Amino acid sequence: MEEIEMEINIVFVEHKQKYIDVFDNSGGLLAMQKNAENFTPILKDLTDSLISKSNKFLKKNEKFSKTEIENIIKIKIKEFNKFLISPF
Repeated sequence: MEEIEMEINIVFVEHKQKYIDVFDNSGGLLAMQKNAENFTPILKDLTDSLISKSNKFLKKNEKFSKTEIENIIKIKIKEFNKFLISPF
């Protein structure tokens, strides 16, 4: 299980950095709108990447619970959603 948690964390950090790279920290409504527009595709890509990683992992390791891995992914997605306001 540690293996998939490490892989999920790597994907998570990569996507957090992608969002930091495009985050407009100037404040104001336009910056908030721009950040929301930039956030959505990164969140979608994160979700797709996490699901893909977990599916590959589950194919190789059938002994692990799909539900457990899904719960880890859900936690990471909730954690990432908090970055919409600020990834710092």
